[in-house]
Amino acid sequence: MKSSCIQYPADEPILLIRESQVMVCDGNVCAAALLSFLEYWHNIKLEQRRKARQANDIAEKVGDDRGQDEGLLQFHSAEDLHMGLLGLYSRDTIRKAIALLVAKGFISVHKNPRPRYGFDRTHHFLFHPDALIVALASAKNRQRSPENRHPSAESRRPSPESRQAIPETTSETTTESAGAAHHALIERFVKAFRAKTGKDYDFQKGKDGEIISGLLKKHGQPECERLIDLFFRDHDGFGGYTIGMLKASINRLNSGPVRKGGRTYAQMGDASKFDNKKVIRIGGAQPVQSPAMNEHVARPAGGQQNERV
Repeated sequence: MKSSCIQYPADEPILLIRESQVMVCDGNVCAAALLSFLEYWHNIKLEQRRKARQANDIAEKVGDDRGQDEGLLQFHSAEDLHMGLLGLYSRDTIRKAIALLVAKGFISVHKNPRPRYGFDRTHHFLFHPDALIVALASAKNRQRSPENRHPSAESRRPSPESRQAIPETTSETTTESAGAAHHALIERFVKAFRAKTGKDYDFQKGKDGEIISGLLKKHGQPECERLIDLFFRDHDGFGGYTIGMLKASINRLNSGPVRKGGRTYAQMGDASKFDNKKVIRIGGAQPVQSPAMNEHVARPAGGQQNERV
């Protein structure tokens, strides 16, 4: 992990959550955070076991008992887990996250292993790295599959120069339905891009995600899906297969009031073309192409330029 330009207090708690952990936890961020927390303590227990074994080996050579604990059980109270996750999740949410991790085989929950402490109700957790390794490998294979690849997994992480600010989250964008529509539209664009070019689209979460949200809000999911299909069907010989170019094409051909004697792009349907090498005939006007702006412009026979559509 790269160092930061900010110097934070030494030895303060930190919670690292990986995208792959969220994926293997079926999108449950609390479970992913808990998985990261327990993995951290498992690594500490591994180091403690190594030292305990060294001490026990020495003791055994001189005839003493192997008194040092070599086990990997880690115990955490409900309050420990709540604070370990920085107070982000309620105890009830954490209990559900524990149940999910147990069901997936990533951890198991035990009682105090010492019979004398049978009264102790504190949960003892055993982390199972092998199960997590298998799940991560399976998730990685699903990512590589063209049918199931997630857009964010395809894209390279943007450089600091190209990274865009994350758009402000509103109640509209945080609902499950809006999130599903947003994801579906991104996936449709990425798959169409791959089918057209044979390459993976370098999806920029901030910039491209904001454009997708704007198109969804303005046109709705079904219309956006239709426009994406038309964009890749008719737009060739150009190289500008980006979400930004999709937005520009839609706004150029599908915005504004309906002109007298003409039609908007939405009304033109399959008869219209995105391709900048082709021209679009609108309302009987003579079509021409503006080479300087690389845009379609319709002019009437008299030579006066119509307002851009």
